[in-house]
Amino acid sequence: MKDQTVWEQCGAEMNSSWAWWKHILGVTMLLANPTTILGTQDGLVDWNFIREMSSIHQVKQWILIFERLDSQKMSLIPLIKKIGIPCSIISVQQTLPVVNPNRATMALYFGNISSEAFQARFSDPCSPFLTLWLVQHQSGPQFESALESLPLQINSMLLTYQDLGHQLQVEEVYKIHHTHKLVQRLILGHWNPTIGFTWHVSPNIWSRRSDLQGFFLRTSTLENRPVITYFETGCSNSSCFKGVLADLWHELQAIMNFTYKLTTPEDGEWGVELSEGVWSGIIGQLANDEVDISPVDMLVSSARNKVIDFLPSLGPISLRLIVANPAESMNWTAYLAPLTWTVWIGIGLCILLFPWVVTFGAKVLGNECLFQIYIVILWQIQTEVHLSGNEPTQDSYDLQDSFKFVAGAMLIMRGWNPTPEALRNQIIFYSVLLGGTMIYWHWEAMIISYLAVRNVALPFESLEDLVENTDYKVVVQPGTAYVDQLRFGNTEVLRQTWVERVEPYIDSYPSTKVEMLDLVLKDPSYALLDEYYSLLFYERHSKCEVLTIPKDYFRGDYAFPIQDNSPFKDLFKYHIEILKERGALNQISDRYAPEAQVCPDLSGKSLGFGQCFTAFVALLAGLAVASLALILEILHQQWAPPKSSNRLDNDMLNKLYEHEFQLKYHQSRVLEIRQRLKQSET
Repeated sequence: MKDQTVWEQCGAEMNSSWAWWKHILGVTMLLANPTTILGTQDGLVDWNFIREMSSIHQVKQWILIFERLDSQKMSLIPLIKKIGIPCSIISVQQTLPVVNPNRATMALYFGNISSEAFQARFSDPCSPFLTLWLVQHQSGPQFESALESLPLQINSMLLTYQDLGHQLQVEEVYKIHHTHKLVQRLILGHWNPTIGFTWHVSPNIWSRRSDLQGFFLRTSTLENRPVITYFETGCSNSSCFKGVLADLWHELQAIMNFTYKLTTPEDGEWGVELSEGVWSGIIGQLANDEVDISPVDMLVSSARNKVIDFLPSLGPISLRLIVANPAESMNWTAYLAPLTWTVWIGIGLCILLFPWVVTFGAKVLGNECLFQIYIVILWQIQTEVHLSGNEPTQDSYDLQDSFKFVAGAMLIMRGWNPTPEALRNQIIFYSVLLGGTMIYWHWEAMIISYLAVRNVALPFESLEDLVENTDYKVVVQPGTAYVDQLRFGNTEVLRQTWVERVEPYIDSYPSTKVEMLDLVLKDPSYALLDEYYSLLFYERHSKCEVLTIPKDYFRGDYAFPIQDNSPFKDLFKYHIEILKERGALNQISDRYAPEAQVCPDLSGKSLGFGQCFTAFVALLAGLAVASLALILEILHQQWAPPKSSNRLDNDMLNKLYEHEFQLKYHQSRVLEIRQRLKQSET
């Protein structure tokens, strides 16, 4: 089927059989996408009318249905196949063949529309839900009774046409629900051979079927701010049902004219899979035909899609970890935070490596030492420098003293005495002092800013960090999709979180978000994993009693859940999309803007013990190490063998050598000065 319609191609192929074929076309036909049936009673119908009606539905495959099959009817198959149209021929007693649901289907039915066989064919459970029928209108109670007995739905289409002489009038016949006996009738338009079909109403089926005439919908919901901020069981109006989605629900109610009454699941859960095909909560209510639709923000998931259906997305959803505000907790890294870990690693490497360079330069090369790095205040440069010979101060730069010098200069800006006198050593020494001092000034400026602003140190940065480096337990609301996402997680971290941090404790977890937040505040060893946007509407967050870890998990969408294959799905879908396009959903959301989180401004106020905790740890650690050294010295003196009386202590010898060296040095200087004086006198 390219430029010509099916009917034109079919007529071009059949030639001499056209009269008989026209009679077939005039009897009945079935169009669908999915399958749609069009039928007529006895008599002929202008085939152009059939052609136009079929072209509207873009026929791609045919089904011919007869009261009884014979060889003449079966001979139609080769003729139809020449056109390239997939075709099946069955009797009215057979079930419909499998067809492509994505391609419009035409079926020709030959028989009486009020017959039991036709009634059974219409009610065939193998037939697709959405069905379009075209039958010739007949007056009389038998025809009306046949229509009332058909299991029509809001998404079914039964079109009747009536010959008015110069034109055909096409009516639409449907029911709000198959349990209703009341048949709804609406004139769609008229057709005549000159101008074709003229619509009198909207061509969109859901635009013209918006009025559900007060039909009662069974509903179930649960509180989840801000989408559902308040509701009462048994509520049926806006006075007892509030929130973003509640307002959207009432917008739909005003457009579609339905009634409802709110219920809640007995277990108070959203819905998790208990066993194969068995679900709890709202999902279970929908799957078990206990409710028709749920005005609630249900997370869309592939597992849930197997048993229920979802309307269009109403917005994104993501989860975050929530912890009690650790503002007054012990901050172990307060004095390390001003510099990144890479800087601290660099400083540590300098402390480990450069004492060897300093000792090598002073002891081995004398004034030929090439490099020293230290962080100290610049000292006054001596006016006299040594350009050759050994470094006079080399005894002050043995390996032990060099480590003291480097560590003190790098960490606390401590100087050293004496200053190197060899020129090259002095250049290196003062270069190191300058660079080290600048680094120290950077740290000092940042530590002042860091402590003044009072940044809060979060206990972990991600779920991975929580699992690997902390003992936190993870609180998840029972009966939600978050439980399944952890339990059946696709990463090792998710599965480990479930096994170690959730599963052993989940039976004791509360079922409401308020109670879960209270648990986190009562016991800071818990971290709550829940929807971030919803958290913004709770007082615990606005008062800064809880904080969120800024990393999102399980990004997805939420939507209204509805029964699988519900006849109301496309109707709700159409009006939700219209409201979204008009910006109605955004306008409703703006009315429920969350309060900004306001944490106390502690800038300029006295620092708490938690902020200075690291300094006290350093003091106590130093005291403990000194005490341990004292004890070891006492024990060593008691247990060590006595030293020989004629043997001098090594330290004393070193000091004597140092004093002797300095004495000789000063004597040589005095002699040098005297010689200069004599030369000046002469």
